[in-house]
Amino acid sequence: MARVRQARRCRGRRSSGQPCRAWAIRGGFVCRAHGGAAPAVRDKANRRLEIARIYREFAAADERYEWDLRRWRIDQILTTARLLKIDIEDVTRQHIWLCHLRYGVPPLAQPPRRTERDRRFGKRAPPLGRQA
Repeated sequence: MARVRQARRCRGRRSSGQPCRAWAIRGGFVCRAHGGAAPAVRDKANRRLEIARIYREFAAADERYEWDLRRWRIDQILTTARLLKIDIEDVTRQHIWLCHLRYGVPPLAQPPRRTERDRRFGKRAPPLGRQA
């Protein structure tokens, strides 16, 4: 299914009292005619969009970490079963400890999380027209 922006309708009202049927600006609640073109409204809408993007990226990073942790646990069980020559279903924590003491593998501690520098969250130049 295609990723479609969940656009919302403007919350403004027409002079007749009917709701405005125009689309609201991205991240905002009103259309351009009802105040969406104002700098303060645009800034707030952009801030909402940025916060939503950051939350999505952190959720994706957390999901990747959980996936890596699961894969590491599976490798730990498979290594123990292979070295001790037992069935995968029969592997317990004691077997993992025994395999670690006897062979030095698999590592017992959680693997260190590799953090990579993400340039997207670094310092940014101020937008044109606004000098900080």
